[in-house]
Amino acid sequence: MKLKPVLAAGVCGALVLCAAALGEGDSLISRSDLEASFIPQTVQQGESIQENRLLEAYDQALQRAQQIAGSATPAGSYSADLSPRSLSAGSAVTLETGGCFLLASGAGTVRHDGAVVDATTGTEVLSGGSLTAGHRYLVAEDTRAEFTLSAASSAGFSGPYRLDLNSGNPGTDPQPPAGPLPFTDVREKDWFYSAVAYVYQNGLFSGMDDTTFGPNQKMDRSMLVTVLYRLAGSPADQMSSAQASFTDVRDKDWFAPYVRWAASQDITAGTGDGLFSPGQPVTRQQVMVLLYNFGTRYLGLNLYQRADLSSYADVSRVDNWGLEAMRWAVGAGILSSTTPGELVLEPQSSATRAQVAVMLQNFAENFLTQP
Repeated sequence: MKLKPVLAAGVCGALVLCAAALGEGDSLISRSDLEASFIPQTVQQGESIQENRLLEAYDQALQRAQQIAGSATPAGSYSADLSPRSLSAGSAVTLETGGCFLLASGAGTVRHDGAVVDATTGTEVLSGGSLTAGHRYLVAEDTRAEFTLSAASSAGFSGPYRLDLNSGNPGTDPQPPAGPLPFTDVREKDWFYSAVAYVYQNGLFSGMDDTTFGPNQKMDRSMLVTVLYRLAGSPADQMSSAQASFTDVRDKDWFAPYVRWAASQDITAGTGDGLFSPGQPVTRQQVMVLLYNFGTRYLGLNLYQRADLSSYADVSRVDNWGLEAMRWAVGAGILSSTTPGELVLEPQSSATRAQVAVMLQNFAENFLTQP
């Protein structure tokens, strides 16, 4: 079996780097060494599609070439390994030939002027394509690539790089200015004030109109998936390529693109029988399930927190399909009792805009805020 052409291109990039690093008359590595050892090993690894082994061989060859060349570091910043670091939505990492990018968790896109290889699958990523959490990407020969994060993420990268924090495209949804809230129905003494300020100033919610937030208004399902799209960084390429459909969501509906995006990202499967129920008030239980799916399936987070709900008076009202998400939400501090002095979940109650704002702020500060 031969290497796929695109994977071979990535390997060739490594060979070119090695060749460029070798001076004339250098006796440490010869052409016969490469042909007899490195190339057969790489081909064998490509056939078995063993990502870690392939990248290890690649990194060893690249590091050896750099040692022979005198360990010179090109102008700019340099990373010697793929140790993940926390990056906020909108951050961009630019790599050139031989660079490697690891998306440990989160979401993003890559734009390039040549070829970028998903080393996990052995396939080429088109310019403008989405990145997959847990995958590693190699920048091929004669290529400059910019990896832009559309959500708070954990990523590692090796080789010469340029890091621009919060410089990516924030999406199509406008970001309102920071400052005093314009809403007459939200006061500083309200228990939800800081949460409303958070979602408004981060562009997650807008008001019902210029002066009204509607904190006690029920949040419907279409509004919630719209908010999750904004929380993801408004990844326009994912929205435009989404292929999901529901019988009660028409193309002309304002929320249709957001619903398709959420379904295509496996955040929601609708309410059954081909329906999404966009205008249906979302329950507190449903909010937790969608947030849990967003964190695990979209951002690739390890949401391991779990709480014992046996002491909650209405735990029996939690559906089996929502139990894991509710246990996580309570254990992670996303959801708390609605009644002072009593443990009550109210899983079937409709969530208000103020309640959802608090849930989103708790989620973002617990899992998306950068250290």
